[in-house]
Amino acid sequence: MSQPLTAIELDEFLPHPPAKVWRALTEPDLIATWLMENDFKPVAGHRYTMRGTPSRRT
Repeated sequence: MSQPLTAIELDEFLPHPPAKVWRALTEPDLIATWLMENDFKPVAGHRYTMRGTPSRRT
């Protein structure tokens, strides 16, 4: 019997210095630039919300 899936793993190569990638993943304004508005804080236990506007695809 197969095991249930409990995790998603993704490997991605980003051709930028680690500090630049870390900023893009942890600074709310930069996250909003490429993904969506948010109230993210890189603090253990902080719960955050990401907000987007639904769009219609044709």
